[in-house]
Amino acid sequence: SLDTSIDITAEGFSTHLPLVVLNTNGQKILSKLDTDGDPRININVQIIDNEEGLNKIGDKPTVDTTTRIRYRGNSSLYYDKKQYGLKFITEDGLDNNLEVMGMEAGCDWVLNGTFMDKSHIRNYVAYNIAGEIMGYAPNIRFCEVFIFDGQNYTYQGVYTMVEGIERAVNRVDITKYDEKRTESSYIIRRDRFSEDEIMLHNYGTVNGITKEWLGVKYPSEAKLTDVTLKYIEEDISNIEKVLYSDEYEVFMTYPNYINVDSFINYHVINEFFGNYDAGLHSTYAYKDLTGKLTMGPVWDYDGAMDNASPWVLNTDATAFQTASWFDTLIRDEKYCKKLVERYNNLRKGILSDEYIDNYFDETVAYLGKAIERDNLVWGYIFDKHTLENDENMFGIITDRNVKTYDDEIKRIKLALHKHASYLDTYFYRDIAGNIIYEPEKANFMSSLAVFFVAGFFIIVIFVRYE
Repeated sequence: SLDTSIDITAEGFSTHLPLVVLNTNGQKILSKLDTDGDPRININVQIIDNEEGLNKIGDKPTVDTTTRIRYRGNSSLYYDKKQYGLKFITEDGLDNNLEVMGMEAGCDWVLNGTFMDKSHIRNYVAYNIAGEIMGYAPNIRFCEVFIFDGQNYTYQGVYTMVEGIERAVNRVDITKYDEKRTESSYIIRRDRFSEDEIMLHNYGTVNGITKEWLGVKYPSEAKLTDVTLKYIEEDISNIEKVLYSDEYEVFMTYPNYINVDSFINYHVINEFFGNYDAGLHSTYAYKDLTGKLTMGPVWDYDGAMDNASPWVLNTDATAFQTASWFDTLIRDEKYCKKLVERYNNLRKGILSDEYIDNYFDETVAYLGKAIERDNLVWGYIFDKHTLENDENMFGIITDRNVKTYDDEIKRIKLALHKHASYLDTYFYRDIAGNIIYEPEKANFMSSLAVFFVAGFFIIVIFVRYE
């Protein structure tokens, strides 16, 4: 049953959502901005998730573990409401794989506070929809968080507990790394340059063809050997040499190297939700030892669905075709046709207006009073001018900074409806914005061509008859 209380004191608090208590024992949680070394500290984390009834401070926890914790993110490090990276460990410091909120066991987790997402649900909806389309996306659950400093409990608001992206049977299911071998499965991420990660000097990066940097997420830096690092670098370079080849015969062999369906799905999801930070930041790909380069899992939709500033989502345009790797795939008409076909099929079900609207409405209803509790602490975000205004060609200005939660949900739905309506007819454009494949126009032109050809033969026959 849903709770009805908006009391955020430890004594009066109750919630139908899982409850996470971060026991810092008075320690200060750190980020990479606070130290040149490892910012993680050890704390105790308890998760209270009763099968029946509400969750309250003091209830018996379903998870009780030592945890390595840090503030995480890039721009989000500067927000008032912080995100946390968690790694469950045993008393001996080993990985402690535990089931959390109905999700399968793992040790790497993210508590995402989504301060700049006034809806709280952009990631939740996008990840779950992506999971229906791609087969795997990080599992995600809503929860509420308290910090206990050893004396006092302080309410932190609504969060999502999200599976970290790691190699595991129930996450990115690739072959485990064997340090005795040169070749390896791997997970990479495109993002900003980081001195804390292993950055690749691959073909696309070195030659300025692709944007930002690729970093190795798996195997870990502690286990990755120099020979395997070189293998990963060369493997990615060989794939990029094919993708960006000026020789048509070479370029057209790209399906031998990449999982095309995964690229198609990734393209559709990010274009549909207007997530144009993807392909530039927080962009993951992986390759099994004997497989092809595969896009995903999806990650980070806080700025999607017209929530980026100063960039207003142009609902009557496409942009994901400018992303690295995807900016070359558009040269292939087969890729374009397959992309449009996949989009059209998904629009009949998972990506239909009705399905998406219902998903938002059901999620909002599920959160219930939790939104009001969160607003008691962070509701001042609605008074801030966090997004640039939208001015159309007629000089009419729309202020994207809504004043209520309900208005934010309506704003998201409207943006998605408008963008999807445009995509229904003009889904595919090249990197310069030119329409290069329109099924309806193509069919019309084909019919017109048949008409003229038929007319030509009728004239020929008539002349011969005369």
